[in-house]
Amino acid sequence: MLSLSEPKVTFLAPKSTSVSSSVQPMVPKLDSVLGNKVPSDSLFSKSAFSKFLLNKHCLENLEFYQSLQLFIENHNTDSNVWKILYEEYFENNASSEINLPGDLKAGLSGSTIPDIGLLQRFLSITKHYLHDSYQEFTRQVIENMFVTVESSSEEDDTLERDEASERAPGKTHRNQSFSSISSAKNGSGSSWAKWGKKLRWRRSSSVSD
Repeated sequence: MLSLSEPKVTFLAPKSTSVSSSVQPMVPKLDSVLGNKVPSDSLFSKSAFSKFLLNKHCLENLEFYQSLQLFIENHNTDSNVWKILYEEYFENNASSEINLPGDLKAGLSGSTIPDIGLLQRFLSITKHYLHDSYQEFTRQVIENMFVTVESSSEEDDTLERDEASERAPGKTHRNQSFSSISSAKNGSGSSWAKWGKKLRWRRSSSVSD
């Protein structure tokens, strides 16, 4: 038997990750997402969740939930609006037919607005569907964040190892070697200067001979 009470679920990040808890995001509640209270630039925004549902081929659950909620709150006596909802979501083989219990749908028609209590049950069932999808969505977002952070950490570690290797004792940089040779050539008391004096002395001796 289907329970219509909304489940109380606490989302836990994967325990296997090695990423620091400081990078684990705060996951907003589903109601905040549905109420469009999450910033649009958030990874958990309503638009991001909608794209996820679209890729999973179940965006109609969100559209139905929003439309039915709006009808219950504002248009529950408008038969024309109800007819549109019925033909879109309730009628057999409708373009966006929602998977609702057949015994609850039995007797519905586009010409008669059903009891509000029944519509609220449809709303609750659909929210269960959205809740399951939202759990999968948030898990996917967090896993993708972990992959990005771990990848960046690996790149930083590689860079640090390279820098440490360059600073290792006994390893001479090319530019350091070049500067040492240059200073040796230019120094008056250097070996290069001494060899220059000897070479000039030998040349002068050869000329005098």
